[in-house]
Amino acid sequence: MPGIARRAKEYQASPIRRIAALIEKAGFDPDIISFGGGAPSLAPPKEILQAMCERMEREPQKSTSYCSTIGLPKTRQAISEDLK
Repeated sequence: MPGIARRAKEYQASPIRRIAALIEKAGFDPDIISFGGGAPSLAPPKEILQAMCERMEREPQKSTSYCSTIGLPKTRQAISEDLK
């Protein structure tokens, strides 16, 4: 059986693989808070869960769709006001 090609031995994993490993680790390490991949490692507060359930009942299609990458204007405004 032939050996592994030299180029294959020199292959280095992509940076995204290192990030993926850290995201996976975040699920087991309380000191790491992951906001990557749409899967944060912290559970949302009860008030947020309640609001999410109410919204999903009212508008299921909008509740499960992605928004634009810059976010929703109303949400961005609320975050801005909170930071002020």
